[in-house]
Amino acid sequence: MKADPVYTFDSSNSEVEEQFAIAAKEASGLVDIKLPQGTDLKKGFLLKKKIYKADPFLFAITETDAHERAPMRYEYQSNASPYYFITLRLYGYCDVEVGDRTIRFEGQKLEMGSVATIRRASISRNKAFHLYFPKYEFERFEEVSKSLINRDTDDNMSSTLALYLEAIASALPHAKQDEIPQIALMTESVIRTWISCSDCSSEESQPSALVGQLEAAKKYIMTNLRSAALTPTMLQEELKVSRRQLYKIFEPVGGVGNFVRSAKLEASWREIVSGQETRPISVIAGDLGFSDHASFSNHFKAKFGCAPSGLRQLVNELNSNAKSELARVF
Repeated sequence: MKADPVYTFDSSNSEVEEQFAIAAKEASGLVDIKLPQGTDLKKGFLLKKKIYKADPFLFAITETDAHERAPMRYEYQSNASPYYFITLRLYGYCDVEVGDRTIRFEGQKLEMGSVATIRRASISRNKAFHLYFPKYEFERFEEVSKSLINRDTDDNMSSTLALYLEAIASALPHAKQDEIPQIALMTESVIRTWISCSDCSSEESQPSALVGQLEAAKKYIMTNLRSAALTPTMLQEELKVSRRQLYKIFEPVGGVGNFVRSAKLEASWREIVSGQETRPISVIAGDLGFSDHASFSNHFKAKFGCAPSGLRQLVNELNSNAKSELARVF
């Protein structure tokens, strides 16, 4: 049985002249919206919304005409929302005011934060996928999101998260009801992995010299991730530090060996999630230096909460649903 949305809204079901007023009322529990200067109300205003529930998550797919949004009014601020959000723009963009600068969120650059503190923004005609989840389940999320929102470039795990959300957005409207719990479990695993891989707070507390050396070491490791010669000795020579200094540099991220293993596991995750890698999982693992497939699977499950074979199965199902929809449309 197909999973139906728990809530839908479509302003186009109303008279053209009334569409914006109805859309503004629909949004008023979250934000205040207004039209860009010069917009003709007689042409109507599109706001479509479908919300799906997969405990503890809410997934929303929205489509809107261009508009401007303002933060919630004071009465809503006093009753802060218990939810965080992550938004992926499937097309279009959102220019958000963050302090004294404006940040554009489009493509794989994710907007995120607390629902209670959504920022002022100008939004083009767009389609977006929104993920909402309870604060009490993901305590470190706000710390991580505040650090990442000001970065000019996205990290690899955030790009992977964006790809995952895009796959869910394509497949969810066609998912079966019995697939929803599995999607919820996988989404929880992805979010927890993304949070744990950010390590923003520990790095910010380091002296600037160590932070610089750590960043240089990380870049070198990512460039040589598949090299059999990637060892602590190799890193010592590259950074021109002693073994003791090397351990000190990597201390905030759990040590050299732990960081390299985590980086390789994340690389294997990205390859599987991309859906374009058809090699056996044992071959992917071996290419990244894991000679023991059972050990690789155990490390993978400990880090991501699922076996690599289970992840591939879900990705294949999501891609199959998306391809079926494309075939139906075209």
